[in-house]
Amino acid sequence: MTHTPERDMLQQYLKEEYDIGTIIHYPIPPHLSEAYAYLGKRRNDYPIAEQYANEVLSLPMYNGMTDEEQTKVIEAINAFHKE
Repeated sequence: MTHTPERDMLQQYLKEEYDIGTIIHYPIPPHLSEAYAYLGKRRNDYPIAEQYANEVLSLPMYNGMTDEEQTKVIEAINAFHKE
């Protein structure tokens, strides 16, 4: 997992330039989800959680991922941040 204010651009870059798929697992912070609506929390009650919901990107990571696959992801992210 990584986080960046340029999450959507990074996600698109990884897919288009390197064919690396990513997912946004938690686009809504828990306190703003329907499951916790009964708590009455509002936007800006937890600004860091809200910031991370807009920045976090789940990267490929799984048991059996080869060194080459890991290196590809690392190099692709480093290349994005150099641009």
